[in-house]
Parts: sequence; structure tokens; C-alpha cells
Amino acid sequence: MAPESGPSGSAVVGASASGVWGRLSNLWRYRSIDVGEVFVDLVRSATDGRERVPIAAIDAVGWQRGGLGARCWITISGGRRFMVGGLSSADVVLVVEAVEQRAQALARALDRQGQAIAAQLDQWFAGADYLRASQAQAVREQLDRLTAETFPASGELTWRYLSPESRKAFSRLQELTAEDGFEQARGRTNARYVWRESQRAAEAMAGVSGFRPNPEQAEAVATDEDVTLVLAGAGTGKTAVITGKVAHLIANRGVAPERLLVLAFNRQAAAELRERLEANHAGVDVATFHAFARRVVAQRQLAPSISPLAEDEMQLRRLIDQTLESLLRDPEQGSALRQFILYHLGEYRAAHDFERPSDYFEYLHRVELRTLGGERVKSLEELKIANLLALHGVPYRYEAAYPVPTATTAQRQYQPDFYLPQHDLYIEHFAVDRRGEPPPHWPEAAREEYRRGIEWKRAIHAEHGTLLLETYSWQHRTGSWQHDLREQLEAWGVALRPRPPQELVERLRRLMRSSQLSRLLAAFLRHVTSGDHEETELRRRASEAADPERAHAFLDLFRAVYAAYRTALGGECDFDDLINRAAQAIGEGGWDSPYDYVLVDEFQDISRGRMNLLAALKRPRTAYFLVGDDWQSIYRFAGSDVGLLRDCERWLGPVEEQTLSRTFRFAGGILAPSSGFVQRNPAQTTRRLLPAQRSPDHGVAVIWTSEANIGLNQATADLDRLGVNRQASVLVLSRYRQRLSSVQLNGRTLAQSTVHAAKGREADYVIVLDLKDEHRGFPSQIEDDPLLDLVAPPAEPFEFAEERRCFYVALTRARHGVYLLADPLRPSPFVTELLEQPGAEIRIVGDAAATPQELPRCPRCAGGQLIQARRGQFLRCSLWPHCDYLAPLCSCGAGHILAGPDSRVRCTNIACRSMPEHCPRCYFGVLVERHGPYGPFWGCSRFGADPSCGFTRDRRTSTTAPRRPRHRVR
Repeated sequence: MAPESGPSGSAVVGASASGVWGRLSNLWRYRSIDVGEVFVDLVRSATDGRERVPIAAIDAVGWQRGGLGARCWITISGGRRFMVGGLSSADVVLVVEAVEQRAQALARALDRQGQAIAAQLDQWFAGADYLRASQAQAVREQLDRLTAETFPASGELTWRYLSPESRKAFSRLQELTAEDGFEQARGRTNARYVWRESQRAAEAMAGVSGFRPNPEQAEAVATDEDVTLVLAGAGTGKTAVITGKVAHLIANRGVAPERLLVLAFNRQAAAELRERLEANHAGVDVATFHAFARRVVAQRQLAPSISPLAEDEMQLRRLIDQTLESLLRDPEQGSALRQFILYHLGEYRAAHDFERPSDYFEYLHRVELRTLGGERVKSLEELKIANLLALHGVPYRYEAAYPVPTATTAQRQYQPDFYLPQHDLYIEHFAVDRRGEPPPHWPEAAREEYRRGIEWKRAIHAEHGTLLLETYSWQHRTGSWQHDLREQLEAWGVALRPRPPQELVERLRRLMRSSQLSRLLAAFLRHVTSGDHEETELRRRASEAADPERAHAFLDLFRAVYAAYRTALGGECDFDDLINRAAQAIGEGGWDSPYDYVLVDEFQDISRGRMNLLAALKRPRTAYFLVGDDWQSIYRFAGSDVGLLRDCERWLGPVEEQTLSRTFRFAGGILAPSSGFVQRNPAQTTRRLLPAQRSPDHGVAVIWTSEANIGLNQATADLDRLGVNRQASVLVLSRYRQRLSSVQLNGRTLAQSTVHAAKGREADYVIVLDLKDEHRGFPSQIEDDPLLDLVAPPAEPFEFAEERRCFYVALTRARHGVYLLADPLRPSPFVTELLEQPGAEIRIVGDAAATPQELPRCPRCAGGQLIQARRGQFLRCSLWPHCDYLAPLCSCGAGHILAGPDSRVRCTNIACRSMPEHCPRCYFGVLVERHGPYGPFWGCSRFGADPSCGFTRDRRTSTTAPRRPRHRVR
């Protein structure tokens, strides 16, 4: 069959069944075939329908003779086969040749495209430049366009005629458009770039730092992602990396110095960076965040003046005190302050909020519950009731003895919570829910005792005809307590007449000062300005707080304080204003950033305001180089948020993380315990630090002592024993500034600092104080007021997360050795954890006999520890007076007797073999010898305690049947 002209004038070669074979064409699925420039068309025998096959999809074409004429077959990608039969041999040869010619022509056209594609892919992926994530999307779009414009040469026939170069180009194109293929290729490209550039970066770094960097440092400098985050552990050379990055960009990448911005958090760090760079790289913009922000703001308006309130914490506190004093005396404007002092000074937490009684006792032990009248009460709910009575001129007595004798040998005299003498009315407050049930997490024995106590008190009042008014914890939890109490008091004829504010000023002032309210307001103010928080957002958070009533009351008060602060600023501004104004100016286009690179030192200290400023500097070609260490983030109280380091991609763009793992400061003796300790918190980045030096250090040593000066002498004596040169630097670190004033520095020359102030410092040896398990110990157990959660960075769930980082900072200030001065009676849990850390070799220095034994737990509340009282005659619970357990001195004179209903009686002196007897009545005491007017007798050791146990037994009586404890009322 002769070639025919196609629709576009191109020759179409075809063949069809004819003659006798045509009449038998129904034997074949297809009866004719036409070969065009791009497609092969086949006509079905049964329906005359057409099917089109792209030349580019054909794997193979062929023909063969048969009894019913020649047959032509075509196989395409995927294995499908087309067969046309009943053809003449001459026609079928022409068809096969035409298909192969078309495939060759297509291959030649694709070769031309392949060359262009290969050149483009080489430009993107040869590694001559770093392919940033921000550029990747544009490259992906161009790859998609190339793919769409290229004939899909999926068939092996055309592929066979392609040049090797084109095959490679199309294979690469196919890989790049596959899932994950692009990112893998980008990763390989950037790895080649970093490897090559790191050689040149090392030369540039050596020129500015004076030493050749290690491969990790050079690779970090060579990385050129949108955001390069360098996690630099203590002593790994973060400053060298920052200055090296500047040198590399100028010397090797042709970046003009004025296109570089280096930001530091304090003047000292900025000065150090500037000094290192000025010799060879003048013109680089090195500044603190505040100095930079001030320049930005000054270009839009007059240079702003910084208020003394921003630079002097005492002036700010004085302003707040003056504002509060003025509000106290103002009958109208001072209402919010008076309400807060009377009802919300402390965090409200009811007994129902705690899983164990001991947890509740620990909470009460931490808070100062002092009423307007000066009494110390046992719960915040009682404090609110007392203050409401005082505010409305209702005289009362707190825990006055009930007029009818109720004391027995088993219990002391009944003392109702409140007595109103002018109305002969008693108020009892019960820690129960709406169903009258005590806290559900308490042990059942304690809950049953509490229930019986309520019934006993009701019965006493009923028996003696005294008036009893009851209040409950659930009323405070629901916020109805004031309304309910007022209603009950008025029903009993108690007139509530608010006292003039002037009569309460002195009492309110005393409470306000003891609570350090101005300190809380100052901290809140700093967080508000640094985070640029809006009141509507704060109100929303207050509504979601654990104690929304208190949170809103505080915001009412803060509004007045903040207004006074803004008025005092006048035309000046504070440091946070500078940051916020600069971010706004840049973001609104009022200041055009000239920087291609923004470098940040100590990035772990970033705050929300500073992060906003960095984000405002972002332009299409801007790259960030951030150096920090989340292990050393210790400034949450000042607004720093370690979560911003972990989540900086959301603010600044795609991140490539680099790690510096070799520390030049200390060896394995300090490195192993310190890095193992800080990584116990799973939220910290997981890294492995290695010592760059092989010489051993003196590691970490523990000195058991409760006296800092004794411990210092033992540490310096150990340095002498080790032969340490007297010129070696020694740094004494305290968690609290006040503790340093009491330390006597003798022998060697010792420097002093708080842990926070020592950030960035180092010394040959470090001595750490305050390592005791107490409120003002290390870790500090002083809890921030929950109100700060409205504005402060989110608290971390891991216990003592920031305190752990403080301890890590303290350990890693040392080059050769660390001494930990730990209290043997109540050792810091940090020291205990270090001693228990697998593989950590901790030395014990000094008196080995001082090694602590674990303080016994209180058998009564199971939360407190037993500590010495009455010059060693007793051990008492550390949660006294909320838990009043006492353990008497044993007859052996070296230990104390512990007793509880669920434990055997024993002496704390393990060498003592005495076996005292449980008190058969209360089970928390033991029988001890006492003397009375009729001679010696056995009495319970809890006689006179709260509750008292008056059990006695004549010494001549051999036995007394034990009884379960009687119900007692406090």
C-alpha cells in the first residue's frame, strides 16, 4: 500500500488487510495500521474504531509471515501488544521501517532538548552554588515545565536511538520529578558545595582567628542555607565560627562588608566580635539588638532617648511602689488594688487540687498566708474569709478556744476557725465538694477522719446550742463564696459595712510589701513590653487560666500600673519599645534592609520581640546564620524562649542544622557527667560532645558540707594536694547573689559570680555553692507566680528544665575541675543524679564520714522529710506546722524512733537494737517513759502534739490490748 499524505502534509505510511485476507479480517482485532510523524493509528476490525499509540511509547515493532498473510505487531511500555494481520509482506515491511524512522527522528529532536536539559541541570545541581530551600520551589517549577515540554520518551525504541548524554539528562529529569528525588539531589548538591567551600572557609577562618578550624567548624561556615542553625556546645568555638563566617563571605563569596549584620545580646559580646573583625574586615555592621533597633527607629524619627526606667530596675520598682501607694489612698481608682491584696495575693489552690495531703502541705509550706489582721491562717480560703470580715468591720477571733471544755487525754481543746464575739457566731470552713466529700485523692483513712471531724463539730455546736455557719471549698472553686457568705452573715443579723479605705491603708501596705507585689508587677511589665502583648489576648489567656478570677483581677490592677509607666516614660522609650518599633518600621517598609546576611550570637537567648525583628529583616535573598546552644538557655525570666530556637523555621524559613561537637575547654572528666546530665531532659537536642584535648582533667568532685566556708577551704586544700599552681583561676558560683556576700575568700584568689552572670565566663576551676534540696537551694524551688504564665514563654513540662540548664552552665565554666558543695542532710537532687549517673566518675573530697544518708520520710504525710528539732530531742516533719509528726530521741542517744500505722517501729540508728512499742491508741507515737506525781509510767510520745495523744499505761501493767486510733479533731 503506497504512502499517503497526512493531515499536515507529512507522509503517512499505512497497511490494511485486503483481498481474501480482508474478507477474513475479523479474525484479527485490528485490520489496518497508519504510521504518522508522532503517532501510530490502528483501526479495530469489529467497530471501525481507532486507537492511537505514541511513537515515543513504543518498545518494539516487528512482523512475520503466516498462513493468513503477514502480521505486524507493536509492543508499548507496560507490556501491552497490538497485532494487525492479513497484510501484504511488502506493506508490512514499509510500516516497520516507517516506525523505526519516526523513532529515530524523534530521538534526534529529543537529543537537542537533552543537551539543553543537561546544561540546565548542571547549572542547578553541579554544586557550584548552594541550592537553598527558598530557591527550590522555583527550580521545581522549571523542572515541571521542562517535563511538560519534553516528549515523554518512555518507550525503549526511541530510547535506543538517543545519545548517551541525552539518556543521562532524561534519566536525571525523571529522578528529580519523582517523590523525594529532588530533595535527595539537592542534598547531594549542597554536600558537594559545602565540602568544596569548607576548604576555602578554613583558610578565611584561620586568617581572622589565628588557628586552623576543625572540619565541623569549616563546614558550618560553608553552609549557606536560608537559615543555618549552628548548635555550638560549651567551649566549641562559637565566636570563631561567627567571625569566620564573616571572613569567608567577604573573602570567598564576594559579599560586601556593608551587606553583613552581626547581632549580639550584650555590649561585651558585640565589642569582642567587633574587635576581632575590625583589623581585616572593617565595615561590617556589628551591634547589639538594642543599638541596631535604635538606629532603625532614628531613621524614621528623631533618635529615641532611653528612659532611666529601662536601665535601672530599682527606679522601675520605685515607680511601681509609688503607683501602688497612690492607688491605696484613692477610694475609687484603688479598688482593683484593694481587691487583689485582700483576695488574690496568693495563687488559689484548694486541697482538692492535690493528689496527696503531703502535696497540699508542701504548697501551704511555700506560701505566706497572712490576713489583713496579721494572723497566719492555714489555707487561702480561710484567708479570704478573714479579709472579707476585716474589710467590712466585723470583729472576729481566729481559732479561739471553744467556751465549753472538750479536751480529753486523746484530743486537745476544740478551736473553731472563726468566732464573731459581737454576734456569738462561729464559722467553720470545710475542704469538701458539693457532695460533702473531702479531696478524693486523700487516703481513705484520712478522708474518713475528716468526715468524722465535721460531724463531731456539728454535734458539739448542736449539743451546746451555739450558732454555726459553714462554708465549703466548692464555693471558692465556683466563685460563689463571697455572695454565699454575705447572704448567710446577713441572715444571722451580721451587718456588713465596708470600712473606709483610709482605715485600711497601713494594713494593706504591710501585706502588699510582704508579698513583693511590685516585683511581680515589674516582671510582668517586662514580659508585656518584650512580647508586645495586646490586652485582648491577655484577657483571653486569663479566662483560660487555672484561677481566672485572680488572673482578671491582676490585669485590672496591671492596667493602672501600665498606664502610670507609659506616663512616666513620656517621650522616652524602653529597650523593648526600641525592638518593637524597629520591627514595625522594617515590616511596614519604612526602613529598607541592606543586608544579605544576618548573623546572631547566643541565639538560644532569643525572645519573641527580637525574633519579630529578625523576621522583619527577611528579604528574598536574605540568609540567617544563627549560633547558639539550647543546653545553655537560662534567661526565661527575662523573656528568652528556648522554644524559639527549636521552632525558628516557622519564623525565619527553612533550616539546615550544623553541630559543633568538639569542646576545647574541658576534657572527659567534666564533659561526660555534664552532657549526660543536661540530656536527661528529652526536649534538649541530642548531641555527643567530644573533648578536643586528650589530657585528663580533675573532673567533678563533691564536698559534703552544710557550711560554704568549710567547703571552700576543703576545695582549696584539694587543689594544693593536686599540685595546682596558685596562679590558677578559681571561680565561685552561687545560684543567689545574696549568698556570695557571706562567703569568706581566703587562701587562693577566688572570683565570685552568680551562675547567670557567669554565662560566657570560664576559669581553671569552679566551685558551686547552694547544692541543697530546699526552697532557696540549687535547683531553686521558688516557683514563679502562675500569673507570669499569661505573658512569659511557655513553661517546660520536664521538672526543673531551666534549673538543669543553669547547673550545666555552672559545670561547664571550668577548664580543669569542678567542686560541688553539697549539703549532707538535704543534698541537691542534681548532685544525687550525678552520683547515680552510669559511667560518671565523681570524686568525693573531704570528710568521708559526712557522706549523707537519706533523710527518713515522714510516716504520717509521706511527703515531708524528718529534720532535727528541739536541739536534736526530736525529728519533726519538714512540712510543719501543716504536718506535726514528731519522732522522739531513742534511749540509745544516737537515733530517733519512727512509728506509723503501716510500718514497724524502728530507730534511725541502724546499730541500735531497741524495740520500742507502738502507741496502741494513735499508732504514730511510741511508748516512752515519763514521770508523774505517782511515779514513772509509760506515755505516748505524741502527748502535746497536734493532735495530741494522751495514752498512758502504768509501768506495773504488763500488757494493754492495742486499739485502732480514736477520732481526733484539730
